[in-house]
Amino acid sequence: MHGYFRRYIPDAFGIPPIFLQRNMLFEKAKDHLVSSAMNINEISEELGFSEHAVFTRFFTERAGISPKEFRNTGF
Repeated sequence: MHGYFRRYIPDAFGIPPIFLQRNMLFEKAKDHLVSSAMNINEISEELGFSEHAVFTRFFTERAGISPKEFRNTGF
């Protein structure tokens, strides 16, 4: 199955599977920040990050702002 995804995901989505996974994780993070009352530590744990600092770095690299700033701006 693993080989199947590595061959067909890029054809279907135009990106490698790891990028698709990261994009989906980023979208879930944005959704949690906007629509839930969970704090950033809880969101980090919910999404499977080992530490909230790792989550913050992941999110900031993609959004250009921290999770806290994203939540406060009301995107």
